[in-house]
Order: sequence, then C-alpha cells, then structure tokens
Amino acid sequence: MGINHILEPLLFIIISLICGGLLKVVLKKSALPYTVGLFIFGFGVGLLDRFKFLTWLPTIDTALNRISDINPNMILYLFLPILIFEGAYELDFHIFKKTLVNAILLAVPGLVFCTFATAAVIMAIHGSTANYNAWTWSIALMFGALISATDPVAVVALLNELKMSKRFSTLVDTESMLNDGTGIVMFMIFYTGLSLTTGSSAGESVSPVLDFIIVAFGGVGVGFVIAYITMIFITKIAKDEMVQHSIVITASYLVFLIAEAYLDVSGVIALVTYGLYISYYGHLKFKPNVHRFMGTFWELAAHIGNTLIFIIVGIVIAMNVEFTWINMGVLLVLFVAINVIRALMVFLFRPLMKRTGFGLTRNEAVILSWGGLRGALGLTLGLIVFYTPAIPEDIRHEILFQTGGIVALTLTFNATTIGPLLRRIGLDKVSPTKGFLKLSAHRLYVNSIREYYQEMRDKGILDGSNWELVEKTLPEEEIETKEEKALRIENLTEELRIRVVRHEKLYLWDIYNLGVINPHSLEKLQSLADIIFDNDGKDPLNIQEELFDELLRRGTKLLWFKAPCWYRHFLDRYFPARTVSRYDVTRGFILMQQESLKLLKEYTRGNVFTPRESASASEIEGEIKHNIQRAEQYMIRLQKRHPESFKMALTHKAIRMIKIKEKSIKLRLKRQGIM
Repeated sequence: MGINHILEPLLFIIISLICGGLLKVVLKKSALPYTVGLFIFGFGVGLLDRFKFLTWLPTIDTALNRISDINPNMILYLFLPILIFEGAYELDFHIFKKTLVNAILLAVPGLVFCTFATAAVIMAIHGSTANYNAWTWSIALMFGALISATDPVAVVALLNELKMSKRFSTLVDTESMLNDGTGIVMFMIFYTGLSLTTGSSAGESVSPVLDFIIVAFGGVGVGFVIAYITMIFITKIAKDEMVQHSIVITASYLVFLIAEAYLDVSGVIALVTYGLYISYYGHLKFKPNVHRFMGTFWELAAHIGNTLIFIIVGIVIAMNVEFTWINMGVLLVLFVAINVIRALMVFLFRPLMKRTGFGLTRNEAVILSWGGLRGALGLTLGLIVFYTPAIPEDIRHEILFQTGGIVALTLTFNATTIGPLLRRIGLDKVSPTKGFLKLSAHRLYVNSIREYYQEMRDKGILDGSNWELVEKTLPEEEIETKEEKALRIENLTEELRIRVVRHEKLYLWDIYNLGVINPHSLEKLQSLADIIFDNDGKDPLNIQEELFDELLRRGTKLLWFKAPCWYRHFLDRYFPARTVSRYDVTRGFILMQQESLKLLKEYTRGNVFTPRESASASEIEGEIKHNIQRAEQYMIRLQKRHPESFKMALTHKAIRMIKIKEKSIKLRLKRQGIM
C-alpha cells in the first residue's frame, strides 16, 4: 500500500527512543556521558548496516539507509529549535548579561582566529601530503570555519550532565550559541565562492564584516520582534493555558524558519534572543501552571531531540565516511591541532576576560579549551559540502571524513575525559565553607526526620510496629573530618550571604505567585539580590538599603525633601500610581528580609555552628535587621505623607490576592470533582 516510507522512519524513531531510554539507565552510574553513549550506539549500528549485518531486517536496513542520506537541513530545522530554545529558556538572564562580553570575545574574534589557524594547518598538510594537493586556501578556510565553531547541541547536553557552576556553564553555553553566527557567515563566504559556476560574479562584492553584522544582528532583530508579538498575544489570552503553551512552542520553530530560510540571518541567535525574552518577561506574564508545563515539556523535548540527533550523527558518520590510512593520519594531526589552537585562543583572550563579567580563572580556561565539542552543526555543514557537485569529489570525501572524524573524536575523547579533568584540577571540589553549610543543612534534615520519628513513637499512633526496624531506615548524619573543621570558617560569612540571597530570589517568586507583590516589584527586588550575588557575598547585606533607597527615589526625591503640603496632597489624590508601586516594592523587601532571618535560624538550629561561626551568622542577622528597620521607617513615612495612595495600594494588593486565591480554589474544587 506504499505505507513503508512512513513506517520506516517512524519505526526508527520508536526504536531509537527505546534504546536511548535503556542506555540512560545503563549509563546512570557510569562516567560515560549519555550523549556520548548515544553517539557510540548510533556509530555501531551504522557500521553493522554498512557491512551488511542487518540485511535480514529489511525495514530497519531501509530506514538506516534513508537516515544515512538525510538532508542536512533537516537536522537544523527539526532538532535545533528544540535544543537551542530549551537552552536559552533555562539561561539566567542576569548571568547571561554579565557573561555576554566574554562570550562575544570567544565567538567572534576567537572563532576568526581558530578558522585561519586551522586553515594554516591544513595548508601545511597540503604541502607535505600528495593526497591533499588539490586543497586551496579558499577550501581550507571553508573547512576551518565549519570545524572551528563549537556545537551548541553537544555543549549544552554535556553541561547539563556535568552539573557545572551556573556562571561558567552560561559562558560556555552562550559562546557555543553565538559562534553559530560567526561560523556560518565565514563558512558561507568561502562556500559560496566555491559552489558558484565558473565565471559567475555573484557574491564577489559581499563584505564579510557587513555580512556578519546582518546575520548576527538580523537574528537578534527577528528573535526580538517575534518574541514581542508572542508576549502581546499571550497576554491577551491569559485565561487559556493550552493556547499559551502551543504559541510558545510553535513560535520557536517559526523564529528559526523565518530567520534561516527566508531572511538568511542566524536562526540560532534568533532563537537565543527569543528564548531569553520569553524566559525573562514570560515569567512575569505566565501563570505558575504554564511555568511548570514549560519546564517539563522542554526537558522532555530536549531529551527526545538529543537522543535522536546523536544517534543520527553516529549513523551518518559510520555509513558515509570513506576510511583510508592517509586520511586517518591527517585526522589525528588535525584533532591535536584544533585542540591546541582553541587553547591558544582561550589563553590569548584570557587577560581581557579576567577583567570583564565574572572573570575567568586559569582552571576554567583549561576546561573551556578542552570543552570545545563539535557535533551536529559542523557535521551538517560538512554534509552540505559533500552534496555540492561544484566542489571536486575527492575534496568532498576528504572534508566529510575529517569533519565526521573530528566530531567523533571530540564526542568520544574530549567529552568523556572532561569529567576526570574537572576532578584533576579541582573544579569539582566543594569549598570547605560550602561543605560545612551542606553539612548543616543535612544535620537539620536528619534532626527533623528523627523528631518526627520520636513523635510517632510517643503518640502511640502505630503501636505494635517494629520500631527497631523503622529506625534503621532513618537517614544517617554525615561526619565532618578534622581538616574540614579547620578550614570551614574561611569564607563562611560570604557563603552565608550568597545562600541568603539565593533563598531570597526563590522566595520572591513564591510571594509573587500568591499575589503579594506585582511583576514590577518582582523585577526590581530580584535586581537587588543579583548585586549581592555578583560580588560573591563580599558586600554586607545592608548595602541593599542604599540600593533600595536609590530604587525608590528614582524619578523624584519628594519623599526625602520637605515638599509643600498642597503639592503632596495633589500627588496623593491624582497621581497614586507611584505610591502604589513604592508600597509594593517596600512590602516585598520587608517580607524578603524577614524570610532571610528565618533561613539563618534554620541553619543555627542544626547545632553544628561553633561560637565563632555563630558570630558570622549574627553579623548577617544584624545586616538584615538593619534593612527591615530602614524599610519599615520608610513605610511609615509613605503612609503619613500619601494616605489616600497608600490606602489604594493596600486595596490593589487585597484584590490581587483574592483573585489569585479564587483561581486556586476553583482549581482545587475541579480536581476534587466538586465543580
């Protein structure tokens, strides 16, 4: 009935996801990253089919042959929107802004450096190897551009598995996403000249700098415009959550399609812009249920995308690459060269990167150099070259072999050794202070469970139970070594401040979801927490008081100077919005500080703080109480000078909280089947 052409790819997808799921379980306790395991699995299956070991399964054999001839653009248009948007949506916008300059240094001048250096290595090989004597500088530069760009799919997947610090992972993540623009622009400059027919003048007047500006900033523009329109539409249909979900999902594909297929600008940069905008502003517009769904959906979509794309990449390489010993020797030389070149590039720009954003330590530079994985993006560009008849056939085969080989080596060698390298240079180690606070939290957790256990025994709720057996299931306390005790107070005050600020940011979302503060207040108060976080807890928390004062005084200083009574009455009566906003921010600030006090008390309840360590907690407690006192004084003055506006602020807050409570009650009654 002619339905096999549908069943074959469908069967391939089903089998791949089943095998991927089994592989994830098998590799759970292994040092081998999941994505690398997928690639090896796909490569192995491709080799089996290439050497005719799967001919007894005709449907599978046909499906694998069709996969090996996959249109390279299908990889871009089908998988990249899911994986890039998921990575961008999960980025912390504040950390992204702080790391952007360093990421641009790596993604633009850094990638140009790598492209020309790689081309120079190729031309050195050209002069010493007869098999590569047909290569020219144009071909070498084209290859250098396609192989120098780190792959966002591979890098994002690896970072998620290694659980790197948010700051460093954001830098690597952002670089891999942004250098798509530079890599594809440089690739297309040389590819277009090679693929045009002889005598054609098309593309000769193109300026590489202008081309890059159009591709990069055009991508930013497309992503911003579609994200802005999406948010307007979502706001209009706030009551229909399913439509909100579908719009965000389909718009991510629309962004990439319009950017890449119709406007010839960077689809990856457009998706990053779209994802950041939706993440930053969407958090203020979406309902909590939408947030939960988005997190779950994109996590599932990324898992499916990663599973399929790495298996496909393995199959394509295994079934298309032509092996020769000469090519293998060149591949090994190139593999060493691109790693050395990337390390030179990173350390060349490190003096600048140390002074911008969050800086870059030497150990981080080592990991950054070794973590430059190549993957689906480079392979896709290599396949585009492979299917271009205007380029000589022997060169096409050599480019595909070298591209596939570099992808395979970085995924199997770099990706598998980066974990041990992290442990070797100590980047995976938890500082004594962090370890101590973790111990304190664990002690609190253990004590709470044991208190609950004792309460159950004392009340006689479950008399007749085998309490000795139950007690064996209780969590055990962690033991602290003498060395840890000696070092743990080194940066305790700074680490406690960071813990407090991180808790504040999470708490702000809780009170926002309850309607206690509005979106404007959430944004402003989060910015106060970010400043303490950026300085690694070295600044006292009562610096927030100064920042808080500056925030409230922005635009006018009437509250701090003696304005005429008639003017204050005029503002109070006819322009209440400013007072309403100030009340909301101030109230949120007070609640945020009160919650921080509770957190400190929870830590000291663990009974692991020595008197000296308790002094650090007391110091921070004093900073927080100072903030509360200052904000409460401001609140009293605000109520006194603007009584009508203050009353309106309370009214707005009450209405907002009732509306949110009304929705939660409706949802609960529906789940119970009452409504």
